[in-house]
Amino acid sequence: MNADQRGLCLMVAGVVRSLLSRASSSTVKPSMLPKLEYVLVQEQAMPKRLRFRRFAIALDKDQKGSGLIEAAITFFLVVIVVFGTIEFSSLVYTYTVLADAANEGLRYAIVHSTSTSGATAVVKQYASYSLHDTSKINVTVNCASTCAPPDTVTITVSYTYVPYLSNIMANPPTMNAYAQGVTEY
Repeated sequence: MNADQRGLCLMVAGVVRSLLSRASSSTVKPSMLPKLEYVLVQEQAMPKRLRFRRFAIALDKDQKGSGLIEAAITFFLVVIVVFGTIEFSSLVYTYTVLADAANEGLRYAIVHSTSTSGATAVVKQYASYSLHDTSKINVTVNCASTCAPPDTVTITVSYTYVPYLSNIMANPPTMNAYAQGVTEY
C-alpha cells in the first residue's frame, strides 16, 4: 500500500471516528475505534476477490435456517410423490387382479357350463390369493340363454377400491373388470 492509499484510509477512519462519537451509540465503545481504523486500513489493502468473499460470507450469515426450510419442503414433496406412486401402483394392481379373476372365472364357466355359482366362487378365491377383501367383490355371471354349449358367458367383477390413504381419497373409485367367452363342453 502506498502513502496516498494509507492517507486516504486514515482520513476515512477519522471521519468514521467522528461520526461514531457524535452518534453516541451504546454499541460502539472508544476502545473499538483503533480496531475499526485497523479494519478499514486492512480492507483497502485486500484484493477485490477477497473483499467479495468477505461480502459473500456476510450475506450467508443472513440466511441461517433457510437450508432447514428447503430440506423440509423437499422432504414433504418426496413423501407425497412416494405415497402417490404407491397408491397408484396399488390401484393398478387391484385392477389387474380383478381382470385376472374374471378370466379365471370365465375359464371355469366355459369348462363347467352347468354351474354359474362355481364361477363366482372361483373369482372370489382367485382374488383372495392377492389379499383383497373378497366380501366387497361383486361377481355377475350372465349366460345368453341356458349356458349350454355353444352359449356366450359374460362375467363382470366390480370392487370398491380400498385406498391406503383413505383420509385423502374420500370417494374411492369402483373398479370393474369384464370377461366374455363361449362355452364349449
